[in-house]
Amino acid sequence: MSWKNVFSHQFSPVVKCTVIGCLTTIISLVLITMSIVYLSGEEHKKIELLQKILKSSMNKTWLDFLTVMTIIVSSLWMIFSGSLIIGVLKNYIGFVLSYFVYGIFVVIAFNLCALLLLLHQHWIIAVTEIILSLVYIRALVTIYNVYDLMQRGKIINNNKQNLLEDSI
Repeated sequence: MSWKNVFSHQFSPVVKCTVIGCLTTIISLVLITMSIVYLSGEEHKKIELLQKILKSSMNKTWLDFLTVMTIIVSSLWMIFSGSLIIGVLKNYIGFVLSYFVYGIFVVIAFNLCALLLLLHQHWIIAVTEIILSLVYIRALVTIYNVYDLMQRGKIINNNKQNLLEDSI
């Protein structure tokens, strides 16, 4: 028995989507908190830290813009994660689809950022972003499977969260 078979039979797709929604909510909260802490820090220390990490000089205005964009994207991610959890638990197909569409947007943005980082010779950060986007694509495949099952009427969301058997 392979690992894929062990994990796929252990949890229902509804539980997997709920866990994905909770994890992405936690990740977005961490990103928002880190961005707010960065914005509230001293100017000199912030610029030195990022210049050390990225090994290049950056404008303070550009760094603040990137931080605010991180807060906006993470806030939207948290909202859509909540919609995923509500959609799966209450059987609202549109909420699950909205998270899936936003997830596609996030993957495209991650890959574009990775390409831009590759152009600027930041290989480690770019490879890390590509690996993270591949992991997130796997989560999106699970979410799409749940969306497809919900659309076909195969998922009943009661307290047991069971899948109906195929009648074909």
